[in-house]
Amino acid sequence: MADQHPTTLLTILTNQLLLLLTVPYLSVGDIHSLTLTSRALYNSITSSPSVHRYLDLSARPTTRSQKHTKLPRLLTTTPHHRILHATRTLILDNTPTTDTDLRTLIAPQDRPSTIQLLSIRDCESINHYGLMALLTSLVTSYSANELSLKGVYWFTSPTFTSSTGRIVRNNRLRLIPAWVPVLQACAGRITFDTVVCDGHSHSGDRAVTAQLANIRLGDSGSGCGGCGAVPARSKALVAPAPRFGGFDAACRGAEGVLRCEECVKERWCECCGVWWCEACAEGEKKMKRTCFECGSQCVECTAKHSRVCLSCKGGYCITHNEGAEESYCEWCVAANVPRRGSASSSSSNAFLTSPAKAYYLSLGPAQHSTAKPRTVSSGTPFRAATNVPIGGRQYQKEIAATTRRVGMQL
Repeated sequence: MADQHPTTLLTILTNQLLLLLTVPYLSVGDIHSLTLTSRALYNSITSSPSVHRYLDLSARPTTRSQKHTKLPRLLTTTPHHRILHATRTLILDNTPTTDTDLRTLIAPQDRPSTIQLLSIRDCESINHYGLMALLTSLVTSYSANELSLKGVYWFTSPTFTSSTGRIVRNNRLRLIPAWVPVLQACAGRITFDTVVCDGHSHSGDRAVTAQLANIRLGDSGSGCGGCGAVPARSKALVAPAPRFGGFDAACRGAEGVLRCEECVKERWCECCGVWWCEACAEGEKKMKRTCFECGSQCVECTAKHSRVCLSCKGGYCITHNEGAEESYCEWCVAANVPRRGSASSSSSNAFLTSPAKAYYLSLGPAQHSTAKPRTVSSGTPFRAATNVPIGGRQYQKEIAATTRRVGMQL
């Protein structure tokens, strides 16, 4: 006879297997609230040592101050010590954690640390050089069996996660050269979310200074877009830290081709991700940069995203130039320039949200002028107004002329 008892939340969470599959998705506050709902849930949660194997204390960038008291309490109160004793993966992204707090967490004096994965991305209170000294001291003071920490997420951003492409966005603050010897000292002991680049630019007579890689080329099976060759792969953690499996899960699929900006210059398309090895790219320009936001593009991507305006003959990006059409740039569209094959110069701009239209309208309508061109101090002639339809390059010239005219009136 089938069991007539309904399945309840209590039935699910008192099952240890289902409980351990559920709690990584709950915050510490949610777990604490569950323990207050019933004695059975309290016993089930507090008696399981694996409930806090994955502990996420991260904060959103706008609520960092609200998380300020959580970490000190976690470090000083006895009940929270028991939580940390069972933690394997600790997430502290966007929190006001300091390098002194980290020393208490991963190198405590009164107890052995059990933390294997530590995520401290965008923790602005951490001193870079203090963290470097801490990590270096860990690998020199502890043997491989004594050191529990195996992986650190520090260089990537918690707000941007990508398995390929540019994995480190804030280059100037994160990829400082002083990190290179630290990662070299930690090699084989502590894995990071990036590696020291070993590309062609760092070898030979004209080798450049060692740098950290910030670009992951292709996926696990992709190679050169020309010959298909796959260079030696590097091992770096793939963000974010996994909820299940700990360090072993973080390393699955972590091997890839990681390079710095210098090593992939003119050889990597930022749109589709295709890249070429040094031999295939030698003597032939593979990349073009026609749009600042698109970055370097291969020939196929350039043809897909770039256009030449039929009116002003200027180049523009159909993807990032808001208000542009297939054949006319945003400036010419905003100026209502005559379209080829159309007897009327007017067109509907009701759908446009481009700033080009607002700027153009602020100039007022173009007036016919018979005045002779005046000459400013620079010797450049201009007209205060013109009967030429303003758009594209002509529009930009009119902006410059208006600016000079206002300056002369003052």
